[in-house]
Amino acid sequence: MAPGRWATPELAFASAIEASFDLYEPETVRFYFVDGEFPDNQEGVSFEIVLVPEPGRAVLVLVGALALAAVHPLLRPRPA
Repeated sequence: MAPGRWATPELAFASAIEASFDLYEPETVRFYFVDGEFPDNQEGVSFEIVLVPEPGRAVLVLVGALALAAVHPLLRPRPA
């Protein structure tokens, strides 16, 4: 086995370097990495992408639903 390579995928993941960042607006993200002394890319790259719900949007939906529920009885036609 060449120096700097791991015997199993588990050992490779155990020595991985973690990084994280938050995006607040939709945008394109590009990832670049240096392949090291072995230009064959056998080391590999793994990404975990997590979508975190926006609390602001959920609050707006809840407030809108409550407002509709409150106004709904007022919109019914009344007998003359």
